[in-house]
Amino acid sequence: MRNIKFNADIKSVGLPFIVVDDGPLEGLCLLVDTGSNNNVMFNIVYEYLKEVAQGGVKELEEKSTIYGLDGQKSVAPMLSAKLNFGGEEFKTEFLVSNNDETILQLSKDVGFDVHGIIGTNFMREHNWIIDLVHQQIRCEEDEGCSDAA
Repeated sequence: MRNIKFNADIKSVGLPFIVVDDGPLEGLCLLVDTGSNNNVMFNIVYEYLKEVAQGGVKELEEKSTIYGLDGQKSVAPMLSAKLNFGGEEFKTEFLVSNNDETILQLSKDVGFDVHGIIGTNFMREHNWIIDLVHQQIRCEEDEGCSDAA
């Protein structure tokens, strides 16, 4: 797998963001968040994607408890998604957050649209290493990152 470069200079925005580089969800900008166990997609983004990202997202029957960026606890629907990073496809699940105001404020603060969060469970499963010095996600082939799908 190639390294996945951050979307913006971490020195200026303060947080690592990556962008889906191919497939039905191409252009989706995700915060790489070591403080979140789960992947999160914001409801406003999901509502848009289920109309235009043919086969890119699918709502699941399960629901889960989520704590929003504002600290509020709620029940969240789950969805499956196919993400492409560095030439590989990753199938994963997202919790859908209904706290769109928080993400709209984050997008305003960093100066570009933020669509969701990649959490530590996903990073651990795919042996991703956050390299803040080189502003990228690293994954060595011999460490199992090629087992993406």
